[in-house]
Amino acid sequence: MYNKINNLLNIFTKDKETIIKFLFRCSIALDLFLILSFVIGFSLGMISYEIGFFIVGIVFRYGFIIFILSILLKFITFILSFHRNTAEEKRFFSTSFTYMFRLLFVAALLYGIYYIGKVMTAVG
Repeated sequence: MYNKINNLLNIFTKDKETIIKFLFRCSIALDLFLILSFVIGFSLGMISYEIGFFIVGIVFRYGFIIFILSILLKFITFILSFHRNTAEEKRFFSTSFTYMFRLLFVAALLYGIYYIGKVMTAVG
């Protein structure tokens, strides 16, 4: 009986770590998409390619949705790795916490640029 329960717990733990890895990687992919789209789009826009500011427009339009999805995935990762049984779960917990602060900084920067653009459009 003990072996069956132990095997069941091992299977759940492995699946839990797989889910944590998948959610963590998805949230990092969303962060990278947001940052790289803005940087590449702004760079292409500065050298007068029309697609550049189109990409920046997509970031300004859908960036808030991407931001919310990424934050939700990070919170789910926090919840699943809260017990921190293994060293890998401790690493996911601390890394996702660090990435969340970086994402908040990038989101504040993007919103500041967006707000300045709105004010300049309204004034001029």
